Amino acid sequence: SKTIWVNEYEIMFRTKCALGFKLYPNKAYIELHAKLYNRTPFPQTFLWWANPAVSVDEHYQSVFPPDVHAVYDHGKRDVSSFPIATGTYYKVDYAPGTDISRYTNIPVPTSYMAVNSEYNFVGGYHHLKNAGMLHIANHHVSPGKKQWTWGCGEFGKAWDRQLTDTDGPYFELMCGMFTDNQPDFSWIMPNEVREFKQYFMPYKNVGYIKNASKEAMCNLEIANNLAKVKIYVTTPQKVKVVLRYQNEILLNETADLSPIVTFEKSVDFSFKIVKEEDCYLQVLDEEGNILVDYRPVAKQNEAIPDPASPIPLPSAIETTEELYLAGLHLEQYRHATYSAQDYYEEALRREPKNIRCNNALGLLHLRTGAYQKSEIYFRTAVEKVIKYNPNPFDSEPLFNLGLCLQFQKKFDEAFAVFYKSTWNAAMQDNAFLQLAYLAAKKANWQEALELVNKSLVRNAESLKAKHLKAIILRKLGQNDLATQWNELSIQTDQFDFGSKHEQVLIFKANKQVDKADQMAQNLKKVMRNNSNNYLELAIDYANAGCFEDAYNVLLLVKDDETSALFFYYLGFYLLNLGDTAQAKNWYQKGFECSPDKVFPNRLEDVEVLLSVVEHNKADHKAYYYLGNFYYAKRRYDDAKKCWEQSVMINQNFATTQRNLGIAYYNKFNQKEKALQCFEKAFVCDDKDSRVLFE
Repeated sequence: SKTIWVNEYEIMFRTKCALGFKLYPNKAYIELHAKLYNRTPFPQTFLWWANPAVSVDEHYQSVFPPDVHAVYDHGKRDVSSFPIATGTYYKVDYAPGTDISRYTNIPVPTSYMAVNSEYNFVGGYHHLKNAGMLHIANHHVSPGKKQWTWGCGEFGKAWDRQLTDTDGPYFELMCGMFTDNQPDFSWIMPNEVREFKQYFMPYKNVGYIKNASKEAMCNLEIANNLAKVKIYVTTPQKVKVVLRYQNEILLNETADLSPIVTFEKSVDFSFKIVKEEDCYLQVLDEEGNILVDYRPVAKQNEAIPDPASPIPLPSAIETTEELYLAGLHLEQYRHATYSAQDYYEEALRREPKNIRCNNALGLLHLRTGAYQKSEIYFRTAVEKVIKYNPNPFDSEPLFNLGLCLQFQKKFDEAFAVFYKSTWNAAMQDNAFLQLAYLAAKKANWQEALELVNKSLVRNAESLKAKHLKAIILRKLGQNDLATQWNELSIQTDQFDFGSKHEQVLIFKANKQVDKADQMAQNLKKVMRNNSNNYLELAIDYANAGCFEDAYNVLLLVKDDETSALFFYYLGFYLLNLGDTAQAKNWYQKGFECSPDKVFPNRLEDVEVLLSVVEHNKADHKAYYYLGNFYYAKRRYDDAKKCWEQSVMINQNFATTQRNLGIAYYNKFNQKEKALQCFEKAFVCDDKDSRVLFE
């Protein structure tokens, strides 16, 4: 087989995603192998839909499993029976009954997502070409089955003309992993690796299939005491096709099939079929293993589920538990208008020492860099959780308190709190990792090695722990062990930047110049001179107190691919190494950069920017960047103060004036000041159409 891997550190939530596209010899399918990794110490949410599009016309039909009787709209706001819609869906009246699996029956842009299925497939079929496309994945982790179309009306055709060259209209056949709706985010815990596979394949000559696997698919149609059996396989092989009715064998044939040669057979029943679900079709390989099977689904008048209802306002929710769950839902679904904070705060108004809501509010504030405020909530949660038992059942508040203290550089206290949280198995993976980082900061390398090994016992796939162990082995002078360790890590993930960089450093230390150059070129290739990749790697070194390594990593990037924030980091790392003069030079170079495309969103970014404004009082742009971060995190007072400070230094920077106008108008009800800011912004840059509009 051959695999092409792609990889990305996405910027907003810092998730690492690697995806392998694999082709096998003599197999008519493509395999998608995904690895997701939460590189942060915080719980994150993610949404994964693979989204192929297929050209459609009046002969095309979506193929959903036979147990799908209803479909949802986005967010489950609307629901319809399927495949025959009988009511109003997307403001279209489909009564008395319309087959909405067919393109020509859908006049407006429409999504539908399957409501529950115990089958592993979804796809589409062109009845004139007798060919289609199918997706296969384990339904226990891949419940998402969706079809989207612009519709066959004039509005849809206009979009078809804009979005396709010659193919015309299309269906998007979307396939969700760990999700059944959009949005329907799933949690990925700190340092967690999530791995899964999906399969896409062509198929032909079998019509609207009833079941499928990556090896084979089958169709069984029963009418007028006649059964039609159709089989397709994805690799050439000899198969046995068996059809039973109750205990009687109606068909038992062997055939040589392939993606080119399909199977079709009609079987006359010599008796009346009472229940179709008593029929059972099997396709077996030469060893007797089932490639695919199917038993007709009993027809039932199943009720259509109700659409989702909006969450009530906090004051209308009865219990603190429901308030917590409502807040958690809003966080998980990244709600655009409702704030989880309102629900947690309402719960604490009623029950000030509620453990879960204090912990949740602490996390909300910790993510925004409001460390002192978050510490109060975590300490309240910890106080309550150990009230009757100093060894609590749930030590998550202890772990989060440790994070909060660590960000405030209260390292000794953080170390003690992290260690206490390891008394609970759920926290050991992450707590031992943070303990290892803290030990490394003090250059206690032997202790750090013991701690990181404990973390790896709980999570052997952690890229951060693997990288940290490589650093520790190098610092201990165990270069041979470090080399072996790095090789194992790289075999697992060719985009393990940390292990590859460590391998370069080991080869250089061992005077293996050719190997060092070869690995360095490989590392350069996979990192693509993407400054964000280098920043993330440098931050990992800095977390272990290895500021010289962090600084040298950033020096590998070409200047033309960097931004102001990048130079600020260079200065920050030198400052930690005691070189204040050169650090200020880097800070000045960062100030001289264009402010375009600078989007600070990491807590580490805030620490760096606070250092910049402390050491370069004239850098109005750094205050502007800080204000942007705080405003995005809903810390509006802090954002306003930063922007006002920026304007005090330089009142002729149009974008800061514009942002202040937004804040004054939207958050502080100071409309006259807002207007003055907008007018000043337009004087500063009269080519800015957005400012003129605002």
